[in-house]
Amino acid sequence: MTKRIKNTLLVCVAAVSGAAQTQIDLRSQAKSVDFSAATYTKPSKAGTTLPASCSIGETFFKTDALAGANLYGCTATNVWSVLGGSTGATSFTQLTDLKVTRTSGTQLSIAAGVVLVGGVSYPIPAGTVGIAAGTGTVRIAIDTSVTPPTGKVYYTPGMSVTCAGLGSCTTPVAGAAFSTDDLQVATWTSTSNTFDANGSTDLRGIISRNRTLTGSGLISSTSGHTQTISVNTAVLPIFTLSPGTGLALTSGSTIAPVNRVHHVTGTSTISTITATGVIDGEILVLIPDSSFATNTSGNIALGSTAVVNRALQFVWDATAAKWYPSY
Repeated sequence: MTKRIKNTLLVCVAAVSGAAQTQIDLRSQAKSVDFSAATYTKPSKAGTTLPASCSIGETFFKTDALAGANLYGCTATNVWSVLGGSTGATSFTQLTDLKVTRTSGTQLSIAAGVVLVGGVSYPIPAGTVGIAAGTGTVRIAIDTSVTPPTGKVYYTPGMSVTCAGLGSCTTPVAGAAFSTDDLQVATWTSTSNTFDANGSTDLRGIISRNRTLTGSGLISSTSGHTQTISVNTAVLPIFTLSPGTGLALTSGSTIAPVNRVHHVTGTSTISTITATGVIDGEILVLIPDSSFATNTSGNIALGSTAVVNRALQFVWDATAAKWYPSY
C-alpha cells in the first residue's frame, strides 16, 4: 500500500470518528459558555402542570400562570416554590385554581392549583368528588396538617361519597365542619343522591397562611409547614395546680390538692402532699379549719402545727423533692 493511500485512509477514519462525536457534556467539557448569540435558549422545563417530583435546584416555567409568577424552583425534594413575583394564588389565578365544577349529577371536578403554607408553595393536583347516595352537604378543603398538603372531603353523615386526586384524597370523612388545619375550598349540597345544580358555595380566599412571630414568654417552632406556639416556661411557668380555691380536704397521712388553695378539715397528721407534675417553685396554700399537724416522714421539709384560720403556705422545691412550709 502506497504512502498516499495510507494517508487517504487515515483522513477517512478521522472524519468518521469526528462525525460519531455528536454530543458533548456541557458541564464538564465546556468553559465560559456564551449563549447570547443563540437563536433562543430554554434552560427550564415548561408546561401547565408542575411535575409531581423534583430535586433541589430544578426550575420549571408554568406557561398558564400569571405573568411574573411563572417561574418555579424546586426548593426542597418534591416541593416547588414561586421564584419572585407573586407567591400564591391571586385574585386572577383564583378564577381557576382549585375551582369546583359540577360535571354531572354524581360528580364534582376540582381544578389543579397552588397553595402557600408557611412561605412554601405546594402544587395541588386536580381531583374529583363523587356521590352514590344521600342528601346533605360535602365540604372540600386542603389539609395543611400533613406535608405536602392534600385534599380532604367531609360529608353529612348518611351520605355515600368518594374522593380521588387532589394529592392523596381517598377517604372522605363524616363531619359537619372543617378542621382548624383546613384551607377551605368549597361546599356543595346534594338532594336524593344527586349534586344540586346550584348547590355550590365558593370558599376560596387567597390560599395562603402567614407565619406568626412570637414575643417574650412564647416559643415558635416550625416543622415542615406546621407551626407550633408554646409558652416559654422559663419566663412564664405553667403551674400544675389550678387557680382558685378547691374543695375542702380532710387531713390524713396523704392529701392530694388539685387547686392552689384548699381548706383542710380534721386533726390527723399530714406526712405527704402529692406533687405529681408539680413544677419547681409552685405554691400551695392550706387554710386550716381545724388544728392539724405535719411531719417530715413524707415529702414535707418541716413539721409544724397548723393554726386555725391562719394560712399555711407551701413552696415546692423540685431539686429536693420537698414542700417547704411558711411556719
